[in-house]
Amino acid sequence: MYKYKFSVIIPIYNVENYLKEAIESILNQTIGFKENIQLILINDGSTDNSEVICMEYKQKYPENITYLKKENGGVSSARNAGMQYIEGEYVNFLDGDDKWNSDVFELVWDFFKNNDVKLIACRKKYFEAVNDYHVLDYVFEEDRIINIEEDYQYVHLHSASTFFESNTAKKYKFDVNLKYGEDAKYVSEILLDEKKFGVLRKAEYNYRKRINETSILQKSFSDIRWYNETIEGYHKKIIEKSIKNEGKILPYIQYILMYDLKGRISKEFPSFMEEEQKKQYRESLLELIKKFDDYIICEQKKFYATDKIFVLSLKYGKDIVNDLEFIDGKFYFNNISILSIKNNNSICTLKKLKIKNKLILEGDFKIPIPSDLYDFYLENNSKKYEIELLEEESEDNIENKIFNIGRKKKFKYKFKTKAKPEKNNAFKFIMKLKNATEVMLNVNTEVIETSYNKKKYKLNFKDKEIFIEKKNSKIYRFFRRIF
Repeated sequence: MYKYKFSVIIPIYNVENYLKEAIESILNQTIGFKENIQLILINDGSTDNSEVICMEYKQKYPENITYLKKENGGVSSARNAGMQYIEGEYVNFLDGDDKWNSDVFELVWDFFKNNDVKLIACRKKYFEAVNDYHVLDYVFEEDRIINIEEDYQYVHLHSASTFFESNTAKKYKFDVNLKYGEDAKYVSEILLDEKKFGVLRKAEYNYRKRINETSILQKSFSDIRWYNETIEGYHKKIIEKSIKNEGKILPYIQYILMYDLKGRISKEFPSFMEEEQKKQYRESLLELIKKFDDYIICEQKKFYATDKIFVLSLKYGKDIVNDLEFIDGKFYFNNISILSIKNNNSICTLKKLKIKNKLILEGDFKIPIPSDLYDFYLENNSKKYEIELLEEESEDNIENKIFNIGRKKKFKYKFKTKAKPEKNNAFKFIMKLKNATEVMLNVNTEVIETSYNKKKYKLNFKDKEIFIEKKNSKIYRFFRRIF
C-alpha cells in the first residue's frame, strides 16, 4: 500500500534562482498536494542558497517533504539516492529549474488508472529564452499508447517529463558514469523491457531554456564527455541490451540512436579535442551508422535529403548519388524513398521579382544531387527559359567538421532567370532529370524585393505558377494577391 499517489524526486544543484518555481508547480497541482504528493528534495552538494529554500518548504510541509543533502555526485547519483525514499505509487524526476502545469498530475493519474502502461510521457515545451514545443512534439498528436515495436518513429528519451510506476522505476538505475545521455539510457532501458508507453497531449512539462545558456544541455557541446563517453556508455550499451533481449537491434533503438547521431555528424570538433580523440569519435560514429538499416536513416524526420545521402555514403563507403533512382517525382535508394520533388516547398524559394522590359526572378534552389544530372528551367506556355545556377560558397570550417569529406557538397544554389512577360502568362518552374519525366515544382515565396509598374502589371501566385496579368486583360477568379 502506497502512502501517496505520486512521489516527485528533484535533484538540486545550484538552482536557487529557479527552485521555488519548480516546487510551487508541485504544491499547486489540482490533484491536491498534501493528500496525494510526496516531494523528495535531493541537495547534490549545492554551494548557493538552495538548501535554505529546501528547508523553508520542509518546515511548511514536514509530512510531505523529504530532504537529503549529499556530496556532489551528479544528477544520476541524486536521482538514484532519492529512489529509496519513494512512497508514491508513481514517480517523476522533475529537474530543479523546470516546472509542471498545474493539472498534469490529475491527467496522469486518470490515464494510469484507465490504461495498462508503466510509464507516461508528457508534452515538453520550452520557456524563458525560447517559447516553443520540442522538436519531437509530433509524438503528442493525441492521447494514446505507443507500442515501440509498431511505432518505432515515436521517440521518447526524457525522464523528467515522464511518470513511471514506482516499482518499475526502482528496478533500474541512472548511470552515474554518464554526464550526458543518462536520461535517454534510463528511459530506453525501461522501454526495451516494457515495449510501450502512454502519451498525454494536454499534460505539459515546462523545460527552461536559460537566457544565460547555463543548463546542462546548452553546455554539452563544449564538454569532452558529450563525445566518446556518451557513445560508449549510452549508444553502444543500448544496442547491447537490445541484442541481448531481442537478438537484434530493434528498429526503435536504431531510430532513436540515429535521431541523436544526425545532430552530431555536422558539428565541428571543439578546439580542445586531441587528434586521437577525434579519430576515435569518427570511428565510433561510423561504426554505429553501419549498424542502422537504410530505411531508418531515410525515415528520420527533419533531416534534409542531402544529409541522408551523406550518411548513406558514409555507411557504404562511396558516393551513392549515382545509385539514386528517380521514379514518379521521387528519389529512391535501394527502393527506399529519400525525397519527393512533388509538392515539396523546400526546394525552390522565390526571393526577388522584378519586371522591367523582362521578368527577372531570383531565389534559392536546394536539391541533393549535382547540377549536371538535371535540367532546371522556367516555362511559359510552350516557351522555355534557361535558369542560371550559382553554387553557394560554404562558410563552414570544413576541415574541422566531424565528417568533412563531402560536407561542402550541399548543392545549394542561387538561381536567376529572365523571361518576357506577355498577356495572360503563367510561368512554371520545371525540373527534369536526365532520361526522366518533367516535374513541375512547388514554389515557396519569401519575396524580400519586388520592383514592377503596378499601374501596368498585376502579379498573382497559385500552387506552382506565377501569373502575370497586364491591366485590362482577363481576371482570373482564383487569383489572390501576394505582393
